[in-house]
Amino acid sequence: MWKVKKYLVVSILVVLACSVYFFIKNPEPISAVTPVGYKDLSQAENINMEDDSMGASVEIPGEYGFMFKLTDKVEYQGFGESNIAKNIRGSNSNGYQFNPIDQDKYPERGVWIRNAGIYNGRSVDLKLVIDNMAFREVEGKPGVYPNFNFIAVDPLDKYSQDNKPVSQMNTWNDLYLMVGSTSSTLAETSDKYHIGDTVDYHYEFYDSESKQRFVLSGAWNFNNINNLKATSIPFANDFSKMYGLAGGAEADSKMDIGYKLDTPIPGYIEMYGGNNKVNKKSGRLTHLFEKDSYTMKMERRYGNASNTPPTNPDTNTGNMGILYMTESIARIAPARPIVFGQRNSVTHTDPKYRELSYSILQNIADNTKLNRDSSFTLETEVPSYYSIDFDSVKIFEYGTTEEYTSIFNITKSPESDSKVIISAKDPTADLDPLNPNSKVFNAHVFDIKIVAKPNSTFKFDPDAYNYINDANLPDDNGFMSFEQAGVKTKMSYVYKEPSGQEKFKDTLEAKVIDNQTISKVLYEGVPDGDPIENITFSKGTDFSKVDEQTAYLENLRVDTKNKIDEPIYVTYKNGVQPNSSILGEQKVTLILTTAKGVTTEKVVTITIKDVSTSLTIQFMGEGGNEIHTPVVLDGNTTDSIDLSENTIVQGIISDLVSKGYTKLAWDNPFPENKTPYSAGTVTYKFQGNLALDSVPKTLNFGNLTYDAKDQRVENPTFKEKLVISDTRANPIQGWYLTAELADPMKNDKGQELVNALRYVDKGKESILDSNAQVVYTNIEGKDGKFIVSDKWGTTQGTDGIKLQINSSDTVYTGEYIGVITWKIMAGQP
Repeated sequence: MWKVKKYLVVSILVVLACSVYFFIKNPEPISAVTPVGYKDLSQAENINMEDDSMGASVEIPGEYGFMFKLTDKVEYQGFGESNIAKNIRGSNSNGYQFNPIDQDKYPERGVWIRNAGIYNGRSVDLKLVIDNMAFREVEGKPGVYPNFNFIAVDPLDKYSQDNKPVSQMNTWNDLYLMVGSTSSTLAETSDKYHIGDTVDYHYEFYDSESKQRFVLSGAWNFNNINNLKATSIPFANDFSKMYGLAGGAEADSKMDIGYKLDTPIPGYIEMYGGNNKVNKKSGRLTHLFEKDSYTMKMERRYGNASNTPPTNPDTNTGNMGILYMTESIARIAPARPIVFGQRNSVTHTDPKYRELSYSILQNIADNTKLNRDSSFTLETEVPSYYSIDFDSVKIFEYGTTEEYTSIFNITKSPESDSKVIISAKDPTADLDPLNPNSKVFNAHVFDIKIVAKPNSTFKFDPDAYNYINDANLPDDNGFMSFEQAGVKTKMSYVYKEPSGQEKFKDTLEAKVIDNQTISKVLYEGVPDGDPIENITFSKGTDFSKVDEQTAYLENLRVDTKNKIDEPIYVTYKNGVQPNSSILGEQKVTLILTTAKGVTTEKVVTITIKDVSTSLTIQFMGEGGNEIHTPVVLDGNTTDSIDLSENTIVQGIISDLVSKGYTKLAWDNPFPENKTPYSAGTVTYKFQGNLALDSVPKTLNFGNLTYDAKDQRVENPTFKEKLVISDTRANPIQGWYLTAELADPMKNDKGQELVNALRYVDKGKESILDSNAQVVYTNIEGKDGKFIVSDKWGTTQGTDGIKLQINSSDTVYTGEYIGVITWKIMAGQP
């Protein structure tokens, strides 16, 4: 456990004071030579060695330009730690301590460094995992072990030079991601390690937003590879991904790192420094990688290049730690720009409606002054029917509100205001030490904000503007989509040697990435319609009864042809209707409005005339068939007529009713008793029927003298005819007639004449009795009137109603009277 703050400060001062004394007062400084037993890493095949006094001779591709940076967004979260040392040496920074004695308590130990850097526009969470600590006990203190420390540098301490735990570092920023014995806590646990003590740990890379682990391409910049410890990493024998310094005018600038392959285990490279100095260029190395984790191993060593053990190695203890550099050894090219399309969902009532906006992320690595770009230009272009709002182009440090627009020249392309050219004013500039607000181009991830507005050439085209009209995509339905990566956005740079000779240059287009590089812009359809030609209204027209939807325009439509913009409503502008009292031409202003409230003004020309017109009256059956010739009545457009009193119309109606039709209720938009001539056409509707129009009231068979012989009457006398009318819309089914002797034929004494009445149809004779019998069928399938009695004959064998008394019948004298009931039925019996 940490005690009070003053003990922390004193302890650190004591340890570092001793270290500095050793570095400075040693009468025989260690020369920069390859350690005994190791190969010279600077001579490895294909390794990249740079003279930092001469300018870049090699260039790291921008895709490996990612480096971890201490920003205001960095946060720390330990897990499985033994102790957290608060406010180290009076700073805002804390220390996470991991002790071997607790190693079995936790399934996993380490620190989350949230928002540790920006990679391809994504914030990266770095997870440090302590895999194993093999430390010996502190001398003379059984059960007490040194800690393995991680210094969580607070962003507030980034530029501070006060009370640094390692005095050789320039600022606290240089301690970002440092692990090992970088501080002392209590006097009895000074976090010094015995020779041979080892620690294994690794880093994992996660997307800060999705929390998913991913493969990262970047550069791990080692600092402090010296002979106080051996540093090992997995290695595939590819030295072309390693960069070191070949020396220059500055002391300690030549890399003096030795290496062994397959050490300490197969597949690893062990690196060991030629001196015990801290934060010197001779102990720096950049390693490019592309994976989802980075593994390291440290082993405490003797502290001399010859690897000669001290007099008593068992009691010799010392510091060991690994530092991380945010400034690259070799030149790193600018990264390929990354486009993030934005979604503009505002509607037509918003001033930003139809604006196209997106962001461009441009990573500029932390290069030394000699290795910085000589020129840098980024060009981005929107569709020609958009114009970039140059005043709104702003450039920020990604993830912050700190603006960097002032260090760039922002100009319109000579060809078009749809293209902007952004160039760095001075790519090589250093921060002004006298101006705390100074800003430079180097070592930033720039967030470039672009906004464009439709110009006068904007004319919606669903195909050219990539309009989405798909109800199965409800989130994007109604949006235009514009790809802003690829040829639309590109970056160019030039690097020149100190002599002025061009050394490196390239032009890189932003990669097209699904669902990322497309800007989407809501477009709400605009209504339209074609004015009807030669529109004429009569003087005195009541325009409150004129349908605006159909009277003036045809082919109503929306330019999107999208159902979400329909229907279209047509209204008079400001409610002003035409003046029907003024003859001649008039302009009528109409407002077309979509379902989303988008409006278009449309002007049509109408003519007011005092003209005669005609009213057509139709007479229609139930099936829509015309059952009488229409009647045309002439009149004036301003007049109306009472059809209920019109003799011609009512005479036709009476005639149709007499034919068996039933008149239905009036079903027209105007009253029957006040129908305007301007109505054009009105319709009377009728229901067809199947009915007995008339039957003989009496059938007189005359007087018969019974002489015990058969008697038959073929031709009774009658006045009224047996008539059936069929006015149905579908008479195809036919009908049939039945006859029933409702009351038997009896004389005044009640004596009955049995089986006397007969009916003959097509030669078939039926005796009428109290049961209804089919006496006639119609299968013609035609409508109209049918006079059945006209088919009755008067001679033997003819059709009709007959009377027959057989010689065997019992007959009484008298006048016989009976009642026949006739019934008509639809269909066939």
